[in-house]
Formats: sequence, C-alpha cells, structure tokens
Amino acid sequence: MTEKGVRNRIRLWLQRTKYTSFLEEIQKNVVGNDDAIDTLCLSIWMYLERIANGMMNDGNVLLLGPSGVGKTELYRQISKYFRRELNFLPVVHKDVSQISRVGYIGQEPVEIVAEVLENYQSGGISLVFADEVDKVMGIDT
Repeated sequence: MTEKGVRNRIRLWLQRTKYTSFLEEIQKNVVGNDDAIDTLCLSIWMYLERIANGMMNDGNVLLLGPSGVGKTELYRQISKYFRRELNFLPVVHKDVSQISRVGYIGQEPVEIVAEVLENYQSGGISLVFADEVDKVMGIDT
C-alpha cells in the first residue's frame, strides 16, 4: 500500500470513528490509570490526524511508571484494537533494555524501527512502543 493509500485509510477511520469511542474501547480493557490511557489515546489520535492530513509528525510520548502498573497491557490493548480496526497499520513493541545511559549496546538504534521499514507496506507510518525505557534510564517511578 502506498503512503497516500495509508493516509486515505486512516482518514476514513477518523471520519467513521469518534475519539470517545476509541478511548472507551481501550478503557474497558485496561483497568486503572485513566490519565495515562487518555494521554496515550489522545496522542495516538492526534498523530493519526496529522498523518491523514499529510502533516509532519514530530512528537513522541514517553509513558513512565513502575512495574506492574499496566504500561505493557495498555500497549497490548492498543495493538489489539488496531489489528482489528486498521490492520495495515503496524503496531510494534520493542524492548529497549539494551540502551544504556552512555550509548546503545548491541543493535543499532535504527533496529527499533527496522521491522516497520522492512516488513510493512505502510511508508514508515506506524506506532512503535519502546518498552523498559524507565528501567534503562534508572528512573525511579
């Protein structure tokens, strides 16, 4: 699928889907952390709106929290939702525990998104979740 085709399909999804419906679908499957769910869903929604309108996207979201608060489950539910609703849109989960404070150990940083670039016909348009960032950075959450 061409990048233009991806944009058009995202645009159609945005036209037929209300933000509140998207948010409620994720909220009913992830218990607690309503602020995190809303922030992440809104960020994804705005990202997809910018993509659909051919605008540059220069934003990222960093979701930090202690183990067991539901960050990975939130990713899983978003991934499940988009497999059902926009199955052409890659939603990729990467463990970035090989990143250190002074540099990258092991694979090159481009490997985080290489799967998207190599395996999907989406023109690089995707959602990439980099998990374990808080642990790697030594952030006490």
